[in-house]
Amino acid sequence: MIRQVLSALYDESDGTLYIGTHAGGVARLVGLGAAIDSGYVDLVDALEWEWINNGLGSLATGLVVPEMKIFNGTIFALLTGDAPNYTNKDITGIHHWDREDEVWIIHRGVLQWPAAVHPDFDLWVYPTSFDIDTTTGAMWMTDMNSYNYLASGIWKSVDGG
Repeated sequence: MIRQVLSALYDESDGTLYIGTHAGGVARLVGLGAAIDSGYVDLVDALEWEWINNGLGSLATGLVVPEMKIFNGTIFALLTGDAPNYTNKDITGIHHWDREDEVWIIHRGVLQWPAAVHPDFDLWVYPTSFDIDTTTGAMWMTDMNSYNYLASGIWKSVDGG
């Protein structure tokens, strides 16, 4: 593994380990159950990782994935800003992995611009965490904007993005 690992998610349904990295996006190991059960971390390091970044953008922009979750059998990943340049702000946010088409789909709708935030400041520049309400499916995401604290906050989507 040549990238720093920021997040990990193990899918018990198929024995796949997913990792989110700093700059490299998402990689996976399929059929890892036996290696994890036996506790052989060295074995995990020796296995071949498969990068699955289709739909997340370009490696040139820095694919930083600090958090992943499973909700109703679907893998979700948070793509955050590539500080300090923030060249990927158009694709940051919560994505889900479409297992059939092998592509990440972004959950990003139209935002109601907060009145206190000047239009010169971008929203969704540096999302830092997210969660999904298991009862309603509502998505929550925190965002940080170091240039304007009023553009930082918690976003909620009740329609899946």
